[in-house]
Amino acid sequence: MRFIVLSVDASAWPRLVFAASILALMVGCSGGGDSGGSSSGGGSPGSNNSPGSIDDDPNGDSSDELYGDDPDEKDGSGHYTVYAIAGAGGSIDPEGSVPVKHGDTQDFTVTVTEDNFGFGSVSGCRSGTVTPSESGPNEYIYTTGEIIGDCTVTAYFLAPVRVAAGDQEVTVAWNDVGSQEYEICYAKSGEESVEDPVNCGTSSTELIKEVKSPYSVEGLENGTTYWFRVASEDEDFIEKKSFATPGVLNDTGITTVIENSDTLGQDALFGRDASALAGTLHKTGGGAAGFDFTKIDHSGDELPVNANKWSCVRDNHTGLMWEAKVNDSGHPRHMGN
Repeated sequence: MRFIVLSVDASAWPRLVFAASILALMVGCSGGGDSGGSSSGGGSPGSNNSPGSIDDDPNGDSSDELYGDDPDEKDGSGHYTVYAIAGAGGSIDPEGSVPVKHGDTQDFTVTVTEDNFGFGSVSGCRSGTVTPSESGPNEYIYTTGEIIGDCTVTAYFLAPVRVAAGDQEVTVAWNDVGSQEYEICYAKSGEESVEDPVNCGTSSTELIKEVKSPYSVEGLENGTTYWFRVASEDEDFIEKKSFATPGVLNDTGITTVIENSDTLGQDALFGRDASALAGTLHKTGGGAAGFDFTKIDHSGDELPVNANKWSCVRDNHTGLMWEAKVNDSGHPRHMGN
């Protein structure tokens, strides 16, 4: 046993006694054990038997892989489920339900598997990133953001030929297979008219040569179904069953483009929305993206774009008109009518 002798001025005794009392009180609150060093109802700070320690696992497994960082997780596994889905034309690996630890990211390999299909897009689970794989031109790696809950990753692939109907026109887009020249054969007499290349350019069909994707076929009849066939000059790329019916329709209003991606055929890159985004779309009235609306008063007269009250709204693109509903059961434009 070792003794330490202190020399203390008599005037300091009251302060020393007070400090010692506080120290004893703090020790008493620490929940210390008996003189033998065993713990009861808690342990010393930092010991393995302190409350909340991972060593309290009743199964004896102290691996932190079993526990998530989020106190609000739905179970104690520390993992969430990422659901991976692939559309027609390709695959995603791993596929189905994939367990991912809270806060981790997950890589998925997205591959184009069908001839003449193209990579479209892959998204989900907190804005991940897409990078080309070193394994080949038809393979991509998608890395999710940090996983903090169950989520879904979906991969889309572009069909060999895509058609979009417009007012007296159909826009035809296809996946480039490396050919320098393509041709579009189309007809309104049926699918069989464009199946045989011999028929293209005859009296029942039209043939357009040396075109690039996308291409708008104009001068069509609204309400009539047309069949389209796209072929490369060496005839190794043929699609026989694409059809569309032109008519006056509004665009979707989507103007968001996936940047830093090889994604083709994005909605925002085509139609009225694309023209609005580029600043080349002429509008009679107002409206977001490719929409063109005019406010109409109760007398049928046009109102300025910033009018606060109006009775109807006219779609200047389709020519349709809607009445503006009101919450008044006695009004002819009541929302219940």
